[in-house]
Order: sequence, then C-alpha cells, then structure tokens
Amino acid sequence: MFIVIAVLGLAGAGYAYFRPSHPPKKSTPLGQSISQLVSIPAYYPQNLPSGYSYNNDARTIKTNVLYLSVTGPGKQTFYITQQSVPASFDFVGFDKKFLNPDNFSSDAGSAIAGQVGANLIGSIQTNKNTWIIINSAGTNSLTELETVARSFELAH
Repeated sequence: MFIVIAVLGLAGAGYAYFRPSHPPKKSTPLGQSISQLVSIPAYYPQNLPSGYSYNNDARTIKTNVLYLSVTGPGKQTFYITQQSVPASFDFVGFDKKFLNPDNFSSDAGSAIAGQVGANLIGSIQTNKNTWIIINSAGTNSLTELETVARSFELAH
C-alpha cells in the first residue's frame, strides 16, 4: 500500500517539478523517445481522440519509474506513472480500494478505473510486467480517464 501511495503522490506532485524546459527531439518518434528513458517496457499514449494531447513531459522520477501526462478536452490533467509490477503486490487488495470500479481491457493490458479517495485512478497491469497508474482529480470524468487508459501502446 505504501508503494501505491508513494507512486500516486509522485505522479501528482511530479508534474510541476519535472515539467520539461524543452520538448523531445522532433526527429525521434514519441514511442522510441519514451522507451529510451527506462529499461522496463514503456507505454505511450497513441491515437488520442480530438481534444486530448500528450504533454511532451516524459521523465524518469526514480530508477525505472516513468512519469508523463495527458491533457483532456476540459483542460484536466491526467498524471501517469509506469513502473515494474512490485514483487508479490496484492492487486486484489488494491482493487478493493476502488469505489464502483470499472474493469476493462485495453491494448496495454487488464485495467481497472474508479474513485479512490478524492481522486480518479486508473490501473493497467500489462502482460510485459509494467504497471501503468493514471491519477486525476475526482471531479474529472471516469469516461475521460478510461479514454486515456485505452490509448496506451507499447513503445518500441
């Protein structure tokens, strides 16, 4: 549980601190530039619908913990972290923290989304042992969070 709280806190607080002073090189495809930041299988938002945009802010915040964000159509920010799935992590216990969870499949893997405390959280467990966590304000739409979650594809 401590790992989850720490990662979610880092995702929310990390945006302001790790916001880049310059965008990634234009000649490097987005997925490739993201995958070069960490040695774990990394995922990136691909084919986001109109009104959504990746913020060109991918950064490592700890060894093999990747941070990035997406802005939605209402200017809401979705803070995203990726890390290896912690050894013997209790996903069943974690999933019980969600109020009225929505379980779904995405291109990246098995996902759950819903209200956890004051925030909306999305959690994707990939088949490449990467855990993608999406965090946004509880006032945002679950549908919008799921739209972001469904956009993730493996970076090459």
